[in-house]
Amino acid sequence: MLRRGRDGSYWIPRRNKKLETQLDKRFRRFSQRELKWYPAPCTSLQDVKHHFRGQVCYIVGKGPSLDILSKRDFPSTAPIIGLNEAVHQVEKLGLKNQVFGLQQDEKLKDSCHPTSGILFVSIQAAYSYEGWKRVHVYDPRDYELPLNTLSVNAAISIARHLEAVGCNLISFDACINQHTDYAKCVGSAATQGGKPERFLSHRQMIENCLGDFPVIWTIPGDPA
Repeated sequence: MLRRGRDGSYWIPRRNKKLETQLDKRFRRFSQRELKWYPAPCTSLQDVKHHFRGQVCYIVGKGPSLDILSKRDFPSTAPIIGLNEAVHQVEKLGLKNQVFGLQQDEKLKDSCHPTSGILFVSIQAAYSYEGWKRVHVYDPRDYELPLNTLSVNAAISIARHLEAVGCNLISFDACINQHTDYAKCVGSAATQGGKPERFLSHRQMIENCLGDFPVIWTIPGDPA
């Protein structure tokens, strides 16, 4: 009766109280209205809190300016969260900062694991990393976010939970100069997930998530 979906989730076709109770104990239910469970349990982030506590962490997006990202964009040794494929460009710099990747989207499969850093991965994408090391699984709902939240909002919420005191958002070009393409180094087009113009609405969504959490916006190569 228990079935496995293509996304790694478990589901049952009809109500079964006994089986539901067993699955609820072992896995994270998609929602109370659905008979679907994510297999990966969420993990504690306490062992990485010391990297974030009291720091203004860096969060790196995938805008065109990511192609010219340099060491100059990271004047402090605060932790860095590279969103999705952006983490690979960050690691190429060979910085002393602790590097984290963050993957919210399950469609990216296992393409976003840092070479030597640590990955934060959402429960809906975690099945691609079963057996991998240096992986922390999170549920956006634990941070009062929807399951399909923006990757950057998940990163902001995790950083705040880990007692960072602010964030520096780097290469979020669409939010600053309305350039909606992805950087070439990402290896895919911004049209992959829909119309690139969707990014133009992200700043307001990000600011709603930030609230009073201090933020700096940085575009690599911008003299301002």
